[in-house]
Amino acid sequence: MGYWQQHLQAFLYQFTGSSATSMMLNITLVDTSTVLDGALNYTGINGNGRVSITFRTCEMGSQLGAAVSDVGPALNDLIKLMSIIARAIGSFMASWEEWSQWYYGFIPAGICIVVVVLVYLFVWKDVE
Repeated sequence: MGYWQQHLQAFLYQFTGSSATSMMLNITLVDTSTVLDGALNYTGINGNGRVSITFRTCEMGSQLGAAVSDVGPALNDLIKLMSIIARAIGSFMASWEEWSQWYYGFIPAGICIVVVVLVYLFVWKDVE
């Protein structure tokens, strides 16, 4: 198998795996939100009314479920993006014959740390 065929095959395997993983995570999070909403409706109709501790607990779970259902699709896209970036960096690193340049991996980590510090200093420091 040629060089590009191996990389294309590896990319397709990784993209397929990340798509399946992200879809299962998305479905799980959305179903959790639906179940929490259903529990809220069930306790409101069949329970002791809106004053019971069960209803208040389900109401809190329903509010959590609304946020969880919004996170699922975002994680779906994030997992796919991370797999594509990892594959691009991996194919670049596969061309190295020796690991004498291992310290280049600290460059992206350093950039991320600098960006986080700058965002904190200029954006979030004054927020109360």
